[in-house]
Formats: sequence, structure tokens, C-alpha cells
Amino acid sequence: MAMQLKKDAEGHVVVDEDDRITYVDHDGEEINLDWQHAIGKVTEVSWKLDKATARAKKAEEAAEYFDGIDLEQARNAIRTVANLEDKKLIEAGEVDKLKAEWHEQLQTLDRDRSEAHAEVLADRDKSLTEKDGQIRKLTISNAFRSSVWLNQNVLPYLRGETAEKVWGSHFRVENGDMVPYKDAETKLYSKEKPGEQPDFEEAIQLIVLADPRKEDCLISSHAGGDDDGNVRTAGRNGAVTLTREQAKDPKVYRAAKKAAEEKGVDFSIAPPPPV
Repeated sequence: MAMQLKKDAEGHVVVDEDDRITYVDHDGEEINLDWQHAIGKVTEVSWKLDKATARAKKAEEAAEYFDGIDLEQARNAIRTVANLEDKKLIEAGEVDKLKAEWHEQLQTLDRDRSEAHAEVLADRDKSLTEKDGQIRKLTISNAFRSSVWLNQNVLPYLRGETAEKVWGSHFRVENGDMVPYKDAETKLYSKEKPGEQPDFEEAIQLIVLADPRKEDCLISSHAGGDDDGNVRTAGRNGAVTLTREQAKDPKVYRAAKKAAEEKGVDFSIAPPPPV
């Protein structure tokens, strides 16, 4: 079901304090979207694509300057000049001069065409990359920030932007749609709707639960803690404490340390349990 506008009791569209329109998705989650900003970005990308097209047209017009020059005929002319038997030309060194001029013209022609083509391709690739980045930000990044499942099931410092850094590689934008992947080659399919692609909430749940590090990420695995240093993530006065196994993962380590710094609490790694 498509997202619906949220309306108040009088039927008016609801906006937040930043004048962003409030939508409600199929799970009932409220999402505030700044469509003016999004439209501005799309317009910017479209302008860059138009600019790249204009540059391509300019390159084609420049290439027309060389129309009518047959490369094979030019090479044959060089060979003909090389075989001239005019004694005066040979003695005056004119043959070598003509050969050098023709060779330089051929090199210039090939170089100009190659450079013009490479410049057009570079501009096109840059514009497409920027467009894909904007689409990813509007879809995948927003999905991570607003995920209900992540906010309810993973540790606080592994949510939002940090969660995207850890599991974001499982999601790609293809033809404007978000597609989840089980690994680098295999697409992920829904268990609730076999044969179909799962929505983000189901996909991120399947990905996290299949992660070998899930025990270090889920709230349920750390509820209450113990005295052995195996499962604690929050110590006295809110201090952030990682197990030694958790600390081996650079992403988890950096995220936990950053969370401790932002909260102004201690950060430590728990000692190994007694033998």
C-alpha cells in the first residue's frame, strides 16, 4: 500500500515544525519528507545531465570538422610520398617534412576524438553517480533511520547511520527501486511472501538474524547482563562496555566509542571471564 498523507480531525494535511509534510507508511510509521529539498536535488541532477548532453553535442560538432578525411587514404598518401623519386625533393628534405606533417595530423585527429569522447563519458558517469547517490539517500538511508525493527531490536549505538554502515552493503538501488541482497551475488527473497522481494523491515530482520555477529548486536542477547564480562554493553552510570569479542569488530568498536563520547560516559572493554 502506498504512503498516505496524515490528516488531522478536520481533514487538513499535518506538517511538522519544519514545514515537512507528514506521511504514514503501510506499517503505520510516520515519516516527515522534505519534498521541496528532494525536488530541488532532482532538478539539480537533471540540470547536470542536460549540461553533459550539451557537451556531447559540442564534441560531435567539433568532430564534424574532421569529416571528409579518410584515414586510410591519408595513410596511403604518406606511403606515396615515401616513394617519391623526385631527386630535388629528396635532396631538399621535403619528403621527410611532408611525412612528419601528415603523421602529426593523424595523431592530432585521433587524440582530439578520443579526448572528446572520454570527456563526454566522464561527465555522464559523474551525473549518473550523483543521481544514484541522491536516490540512495532518499530511500536506503531514510529506511535505516526510520526502521521500527532496528529501533526495537538492536543496541542503541547500532541504529540509524551506524546500522547503515554495518549492513548497508546488503541494499542497492536498481532502476529506482531498493533491492536487498543476501550476499554480494544473491538477492534476498521474502519468507512472508515467497518468490517476492521483501520490504525493508523484513529484509533488515533477515539480514541481522543471519549475521554471525548477531549475539553482539541484539538487545535480547544483552538483557540484564552478567558478571562475567560476556554480554554487558552498559555499565555503571550508563558507561558503555564491550565484550572482547565485540571489540574485535572495528565497526562495532567505533560505534560504541562514539556513543560513549556523545553521552559523556566511560568506554571500556570487559575483561575475560575467569577460567
